[in-house]
Amino acid sequence: MDWELGSLGEPLACVMYSIFNSGVQLGDNVAIMGLGFAGQLMVQGAKKKGAAKVIGIEPLTGKRDLALKLGADYVFDPGNPETEKVIMDLTKGQGVEVVFEAAGTEDSMNMATRILRKNGTLVLYSWFMEPVRLHISRWHDDALTIRTTCVMHVNTPYERMAWFDRLLAPYWKGIIQVKPLLSGPFPLSDISKAFEIANSPEAIKVIIR
Repeated sequence: MDWELGSLGEPLACVMYSIFNSGVQLGDNVAIMGLGFAGQLMVQGAKKKGAAKVIGIEPLTGKRDLALKLGADYVFDPGNPETEKVIMDLTKGQGVEVVFEAAGTEDSMNMATRILRKNGTLVLYSWFMEPVRLHISRWHDDALTIRTTCVMHVNTPYERMAWFDRLLAPYWKGIIQVKPLLSGPFPLSDISKAFEIANSPEAIKVIIR
């Protein structure tokens, strides 16, 4: 692993574990809610697993543009009132087979539920730090599968270690691109500039050496 990526081993492994355990199958239509570090990797992973259409949903233009460069077929702003209708049209009124929830908001969770097809899979990745109100009747009515996919939920420390090499292999083999998501590296003397960039809305990961 390149030296500047050493600090990203944990988040990279966590995202890859989510992709491995998402249930994405050849020919699926897949949506990703939130196109930060995790979402950009999920775009790539879903495409590599054989998704027919990969749809990124993100309010920031720069992150939507980056997702298109990394393999997304379509990107949409969740604030656009037409977004859900367009997604349903793209999937012939059925909805997507798999949604990754990587935004961590109440609105994102509820939109993810609405755009899933019957028997679809909602892949939970985000941490929710505050209570949210969810409309979960569809989870029951339409037999949705709910998967909690974070490597920290692997039961024992031994199992986490056993997974680690496998999870980072897609990066080592050049299947997943990480460097387009990084800003820097900045020397320690430029730490103020690094934090300024990190606080900008479209920054993803900032590296300080």
